[in-house]
Amino acid sequence: MTTEEKIEVLVRKLYGCISFEPGGKPDFSTLRTIFFDGARLINNSGEKPGVVTVEGYIERFGGAIADGRVISFQEKEIASRTERFGKIAQRFSTYESRYLKDDSEPFDAGINSVQMMEVGGEWLVTSLIWNNESEGRVIPEMYRHTA
Repeated sequence: MTTEEKIEVLVRKLYGCISFEPGGKPDFSTLRTIFFDGARLINNSGEKPGVVTVEGYIERFGGAIADGRVISFQEKEIASRTERFGKIAQRFSTYESRYLKDDSEPFDAGINSVQMMEVGGEWLVTSLIWNNESEGRVIPEMYRHTA
């Protein structure tokens, strides 16, 4: 498998392990394996960045599922731009979020900035920073299509 293919698989796993249908649950065990130890997930959509570890993300998201606030979640990449040098890569991954796969319109969209590195032949996520689209913050056209 080429490096580019390995990165594609990693990103598909990232989106796949947080998406789930009603009655199901996210694949948190896979989520733990695709992040480098000490990785951070940062929501930079609000006034202050929300920073969590992988376990912190699992605790928050799992809590929202356990108490019924989230019963289904689907997030998918709709466009991407990846840059790589040697054993490091950065991907701007434009996403759409839906509650159900068949929802006609997403309830959210934005860009995930995914930093990755290769360790012993395996690509891992070192950090994930996202910014949701909002009034006054529209995803630029150049990030709506894969380069």
